[in-house]
Amino acid sequence: MPLLFIEVDNCHEAAEELADKLEKYARFFRRKVKDTDGRERPMWRTRWSAPATWSGDAAHPPVLLVFNRVGERNPNRTVPRLQELTRHLWQGERYEDHHVYDGRMPIIATGLNHLGEHGPEGPVFLRLGRDYMQPLREAIGNPRREAADAREQEQAKARQQEYQAQVRRAAQEQEAKKAAEREARRPVCTECGAAFTDERWKATERVGWLPQSPTRLCARTATGASSPTFSKPGRTSTGMNSRARPCPGRRRAEPGSPASAGETTAPRLSAAAARLKRMDRDDEQLLRRRSTAPTTTPWVPNTSQTDVSAEG
Repeated sequence: MPLLFIEVDNCHEAAEELADKLEKYARFFRRKVKDTDGRERPMWRTRWSAPATWSGDAAHPPVLLVFNRVGERNPNRTVPRLQELTRHLWQGERYEDHHVYDGRMPIIATGLNHLGEHGPEGPVFLRLGRDYMQPLREAIGNPRREAADAREQEQAKARQQEYQAQVRRAAQEQEAKKAAEREARRPVCTECGAAFTDERWKATERVGWLPQSPTRLCARTATGASSPTFSKPGRTSTGMNSRARPCPGRRRAEPGSPASAGETTAPRLSAAAARLKRMDRDDEQLLRRRSTAPTTTPWVPNTSQTDVSAEG
């Protein structure tokens, strides 16, 4: 329950007299003084605590008029007249489906007999400007504005979620675009046409991309070129001095194609592979010369024969 000022009338005062009292309440609420921190605030806030807003409205504290049927005045005729005289104090600003009462003073009227019978939770309070009874909390508050604020918050939340979804979609599209551009730049093997793996690509970027360089070959092809085989007469061995193996990633030629008929072109070798090929050719020539050279048998004396001249 917010701060509430109560004015009790024994039905002896006319509507004009009650309107003058309500004007004094309004002037009191508008009065400002400097607080202990040096800032200017409404004087009533320096004496009583109250929330900055109630039911969405930054209004003045409400004033409750309690009519006690003792005098000759009839509250049923006094309240309509009082409503017209104090309209400038309580009337709010009209919006689409609710009113806003910022800077206004809510005025509520009730009867002492009704209040004693139903209590503050009963629908026995009439707020000036409304034509129906309400419980005290609803009469002081602004239920329609609360509903409008709740709808606006839900709409703002939905807009925020939609915006975040758009941001996520834009980020995903940007990431997909970057990935596609990166794949378009991914090098391929000059021998087998296979795309480089990320590790191979990173390694070639560190070494550098040079003409006739192993960095133009994929990992499988480069491994095959660096570990070739060569054969010697009479046996087969593996060593560094041999020609390069064919690309492991190369597809087998179809029957009847020029490649299957022997019309293949030798793969381009790197400078290191070419030097190894020349060394292999020199080794083969040396072995060939050794195998074709004539052999001479050294003379060995025959000691088993008898020297005839010695016996004679």
